[in-house]
Amino acid sequence: MYGKCGDTLQARNVFDGISTKDAHSWVFMLSAYARNGQMQEAESIFASMPSKNSESQNAMLAAYAHNEKLSDAKRIFDSLMEKTIVSWNAMISAYAQNGHLDCAKATFDSMPERNLISWNSLLSGYAYIRDMCFIIWIYNEMPEWNIVSTTTMLVATAQTGNLIESKRLFVSMLERNLVAYNAMLFVHVLRNQLKAAKSVYEEMPEHDMASWTSIMSAYAQRGHLEDAKCIFDTMRERNLNERVEEAANILSDMPEHDLVSWNTMLAAWVAAGRIDRAIDLFSQMPARDIVSWNSILCVDIMTDGGGELTFARRRFHRIPEENLVSSSTMLTAYAQNGHLDRAFDLFQSMSWTGISPDAICFIPLLISCSNGGTMSSGRRFFVSMREDFHIEPIKQHFCCMIDLLGREGAIEDAWDLITSMPFVPNALQWRCLLSACRSHKRHLHGTAAAISTVDLEPTAASSYVLLANMHRSPSKATIKSSQKSV
Repeated sequence: MYGKCGDTLQARNVFDGISTKDAHSWVFMLSAYARNGQMQEAESIFASMPSKNSESQNAMLAAYAHNEKLSDAKRIFDSLMEKTIVSWNAMISAYAQNGHLDCAKATFDSMPERNLISWNSLLSGYAYIRDMCFIIWIYNEMPEWNIVSTTTMLVATAQTGNLIESKRLFVSMLERNLVAYNAMLFVHVLRNQLKAAKSVYEEMPEHDMASWTSIMSAYAQRGHLEDAKCIFDTMRERNLNERVEEAANILSDMPEHDLVSWNTMLAAWVAAGRIDRAIDLFSQMPARDIVSWNSILCVDIMTDGGGELTFARRRFHRIPEENLVSSSTMLTAYAQNGHLDRAFDLFQSMSWTGISPDAICFIPLLISCSNGGTMSSGRRFFVSMREDFHIEPIKQHFCCMIDLLGREGAIEDAWDLITSMPFVPNALQWRCLLSACRSHKRHLHGTAAAISTVDLEPTAASSYVLLANMHRSPSKATIKSSQKSV
């Protein structure tokens, strides 16, 4: 127990206190040292063993493999008088874990017999270097699969962005672990499938650092800053600093850092609420890509206290190449902080720089128009979506337009829109219209909107309150007549 927890000193005290040590005790102590990188102590234990059997030799072989001492692992392997399947698997794993895939494959081919561990070790090795040709070949050749096999295949497939195949593998799994859920979450985020990513996240039985950073980044990069902030706050409450510190130590120990590892660590610091460390890490990055810049941009937005977005604006204009995600993020920030003119200017500049807006970009624009009382601009954007950019409006666009028209008193136009939508109106949209009718004293439409709201949410008190606040309280007969008239 102590050895697994990293307390090798206490483990050694327990070991030394055993009067009659059996082979398992020696192997346990050797493995404890090896797991914690104390190879001199592990070698000393191995040398002190009164007798060595296949279990102890395999343990020493695995220890060398775990600590990247391939030549020593090979020396032990070659010295074995009788190589068991455990020995062969340990050697394959040693080669695979250290990137020597040709040697791993040659060892695999030389095995007199193989088991599932043999196949999974080789599969994991090729998955690490993302060689999809070999990964697919190995997976299809396997006589059987378990959760390790399918999860490895799923992770490799998800990293390529193959959403269809990832879904097929995920659905086929009889049991799923956290790694499998994180892989599906990752591929949905990668393919900008925010709704599907949210569904996977909510379905997960538990979350870890990878889950939180994936969904938070997805929300932030698509402009859903309030949702990102909720995840951010939830994670700060979980006291994740210790885990992130461990991740930082792993990053510093890596012989080489690629951009993915830098970006992962950056997202982890942000997720843990360590903004100072995130900014410091960003300044140390030897290279940055869109993901890096968008992550630090979200930091500036979420930590802005006064709503002026001064640092976020400076950061945004320093991005070497503005992109759809960063532009959408800034549009949302401008809308939420009441910067109507800046939102409009940014949208116009997107066309100058060749960035084509997507459906998400129009949501903060319509919100800005609604909050700023510019109905003509809102109508223009709503029409422009379909005619100029060939984007079909989604529910959020209609909801924004109903709110905009209602606030400006265009109740008939709002009614026509809500009753002609290609979707069934929900209670929120009806309640939005009801509120507008109350503000502009449009009792006939308001009563009908109230009835529709109550039908959908009969226990919601807010609809009854709004209806009661109408200047007149019609009878049931009048309500039915009103509904028919409208």
